[in-house]
Amino acid sequence: MPSKQSFLSKIAISSDQIFVETKTYLQRVYNKASSQFSSASPFGQLVKVLSNYYEHLFYYLEDAQAENHPYTASSIEAIYGNAQLAGHNPTRSIAAMGEIRFKFKPGKESVFPGPYIILTDGIKLKCNNNNLIYTLKFNSDQVRISKNSTEFTYSMIYQGIFESQKLIGTGRLMQTFNLNINGTADHVNVKVFVNGKLWKQYESLYDMAGNETEGCMVRTGLAGGIDIIFGNTYFGKVPENGSIIEVQYLVNAGSLGTINSNSGDITFEFMDTGLAVTGDEIDLNDYMILDVVTPPRLGSDREDYNFTKFIAPLASKSFVLAGPVNYEHFLSRYNAFSYIDAFNTVDDDYLDDDNVTYLFLLPDVSKKLTTDVDYFTIPANEFTLDSIEKNGIKRAIRESGKQATTSEIQFVDPEIKKYAINIVLRYFEGYDKDALNIDIRTKLNDYFLSVKRRDRIPKSDIIALIEGIEGIDSVNIYFVSEENETAIKNGYYIKKSYKIQPTTPFLQEGEGTKKRFIFFNKELIETKINLKENEDPMLGLDEFGDIIIGSNELPVIRGGWSDRYNTYYQEYPTKGQPSSLSVYFKEKIEQTLTTQVQTANRKKLG
Repeated sequence: MPSKQSFLSKIAISSDQIFVETKTYLQRVYNKASSQFSSASPFGQLVKVLSNYYEHLFYYLEDAQAENHPYTASSIEAIYGNAQLAGHNPTRSIAAMGEIRFKFKPGKESVFPGPYIILTDGIKLKCNNNNLIYTLKFNSDQVRISKNSTEFTYSMIYQGIFESQKLIGTGRLMQTFNLNINGTADHVNVKVFVNGKLWKQYESLYDMAGNETEGCMVRTGLAGGIDIIFGNTYFGKVPENGSIIEVQYLVNAGSLGTINSNSGDITFEFMDTGLAVTGDEIDLNDYMILDVVTPPRLGSDREDYNFTKFIAPLASKSFVLAGPVNYEHFLSRYNAFSYIDAFNTVDDDYLDDDNVTYLFLLPDVSKKLTTDVDYFTIPANEFTLDSIEKNGIKRAIRESGKQATTSEIQFVDPEIKKYAINIVLRYFEGYDKDALNIDIRTKLNDYFLSVKRRDRIPKSDIIALIEGIEGIDSVNIYFVSEENETAIKNGYYIKKSYKIQPTTPFLQEGEGTKKRFIFFNKELIETKINLKENEDPMLGLDEFGDIIIGSNELPVIRGGWSDRYNTYYQEYPTKGQPSSLSVYFKEKIEQTLTTQVQTANRKKLG
């Protein structure tokens, strides 16, 4: 009898390896010639077929094991499935929302038949700026606009079209329905009605306590669309057999629905008609003035699966907005931000803000660019959130219903620090300076739009990018800090710090005891630091000349200021003048065989 010893290697498994090791094993055990088990023999052919079969089986088992782990999964379905098991509901697209107002056009009262126009909830508008459809949402089924009223009527608008599907309840426990949707359903604007009654949505089955809880879970479908999951009587009520289940949802275009303030005049026109008292349809564009109060903002695309792999482990803490981690998870759904930092100050002695979560948010500037602007020319105010965007974030948090009653938020506005870049380079003959200038600006535009570092911006990053441009031999750069140059010109700078100290103790007597209360004041201290003669404080820069990013600071490449020598830096890149981005061509290098070989070798090393 042959021994039952293992003969296959466990390090690497392939069909060829299985065949060779099986052949060697059979020759050794049965003491037969290799020709008896060659691939030309019938038995050898069977072994070859089985070797290929088992190779695929091993690959399948390896792939199945990898797909079951949140960090090694590669297919989108597996990533979303792992996230669902971890308690994270992958975010679908989120519609841009804004506010408009409208009223009767002056002078149209005399020609309009009847006292008012009826506008029903869900009337659609078309934006002339992007040709997308937006939908009006009232707090009632309809509103009446009196032709004699001079007051505006206000309404929220959402990008997209509201649709609905009807389902039939089965009466079974844990009823689950998958809705196939042509497009992407909004992550927030989903409503579930059972026999005409709105049922509440919950994040978890265990939040639906008892059989009387009329609720369900709305999850992102693994195969697309959305999943509706009902309870099991122990946790949540079960829709009865034959009950009518209606699901309403908003199909939207995500980030494409956002309209930025630099888009010029924003105009809409009505796509649907209104109704007169007689029931006749009325062309609303003939009789209504329509103004934009708040441009549609915070439109967001479907969650990227790479982000899902990162954020899923944090989901177990994300159901209630109570602390910094929860707010970061919630705001990460809106891919309108390039940087999100939520923090609190519970570790200091100032107690009055321990329930406050501070939000330091940087908008994704790349989503605000138009064809005629880039990073270097986009208005500086686009690098920060305006009041409209902040109000939109507050509204989204409030309408989510997840904010803890004791939790508050405050926005921390970035402190913009301006820098200029001086680039000095040698270039090869035969290359046009203007073309090189364009290439440099394009490379730096992409870099500053995508950089995520919050500690510093190294000169070496810029140098490496420019050296990679064909025609550049060598390069050096210098960052110039407005704050540092101003300090040297003035001979001093102001250092800010905070001092927390207790106030006078407060004693309160009651029931034979005295309670002692101590309150704290948080005071801003501004200290004037005088500079010595020829001293360079290097404010905003380190010893390498890299930009240092301080807490809550936002460095931007912008001019509009003068240095210590009274050289004025133009606000935007300006050819032939010192500006926010200045390129100086120091020397033209002759193109020889040696320089060509050296350039090729350098590219290989890179």
